[in-house]
Amino acid sequence: SSSSNSSNSTTATINTQDFVSGVAYVRLNRAIEIVIDSIQSLEGAVNSFDQLVFGLIYGRLGTRDESESIEGMIRLSRILNLSLPSRLSQDEIDALPKIIFVNKPGSTSSILLAEKCPICLTEFDDQETINKLHCTHLFHPQCISTWLSENDSCPTCRRKVMGD
Repeated sequence: SSSSNSSNSTTATINTQDFVSGVAYVRLNRAIEIVIDSIQSLEGAVNSFDQLVFGLIYGRLGTRDESESIEGMIRLSRILNLSLPSRLSQDEIDALPKIIFVNKPGSTSSILLAEKCPICLTEFDDQETINKLHCTHLFHPQCISTWLSENDSCPTCRRKVMGD
């Protein structure tokens, strides 16, 4: 009788493993279906966007449906973050706050913990003039200038640099 119980528990274990494998297989298939559906939706949106651009170029827009599709494409581009990155002007970059970096060995001041520029990974020199953003991150002026000429946010925390 004990050998049949042993046999039954082995069968139950195998069946449980088969069940778990089956559930995993079904979940994987469903995930793949969702990805395929998402890709197809994006393809449709891209095709609609292409038609919209063609219509704008050749002046074929004018109906309410077409103007609503423009609004839809604008919303889609915002959702997909397809807009061109904002950047700072040279005047805005030049106006960034500057501080003198003071290297005090043994100091535990939180501002001095950032002893390297996060862009070039080079240590700040004692008495070096550096930029301090509103978010308190520190950078070499030439490093942050290059970054902000293409972006409008801190490269470390992504907080907007202007408008703080």
